[in-house]
Amino acid sequence: MQENKITVREFENTPIETVKLLIENGRPITVFAPLIIVSLYYFIYVDSITNIETWINYILLLFGVATLRMGINNVNNVYDVEIDKINKPHRPIPRGDLEKESAFIIGTVIQFISLFVFMLLSFEAFLLDLSFVIVGWLYNIDNGLKNYFPINNLIIGYVRGFGYLLA
Repeated sequence: MQENKITVREFENTPIETVKLLIENGRPITVFAPLIIVSLYYFIYVDSITNIETWINYILLLFGVATLRMGINNVNNVYDVEIDKINKPHRPIPRGDLEKESAFIIGTVIQFISLFVFMLLSFEAFLLDLSFVIVGWLYNIDNGLKNYFPINNLIIGYVRGFGYLLA
């Protein structure tokens, strides 16, 4: 009788492959809804769409929202790797294509980039983004708030429901 062995393929990722894996690990599909929401709110409340500053701020806003979301997702996937091995084995970390350390470091750096971007926009946007980053970390860390009902649902609702305030 032959045993079924599960092996993790051994290879070194090129920088381009690593970037692709980090983007995939950041779950870019989850970025679209927040981008649409902040876009709608932004253009409802903006004074003039003919002003170049309006468009620069809009691009910064989109970049900030995308980096925030993808940074949090990368870190979340590091902490959820054992669950994802069962429920989402197709993700880069559980399937062995991306190291947890790389996703953690890049996810953290991306979150700091989002803080910098929102600081460029306004102090209020920076503070709101900072609250999302802190709540994201409190949710994700080992024995974090994701393990406590109903706090875990309130956190998800906060991060997803109040993102429009960044606009």
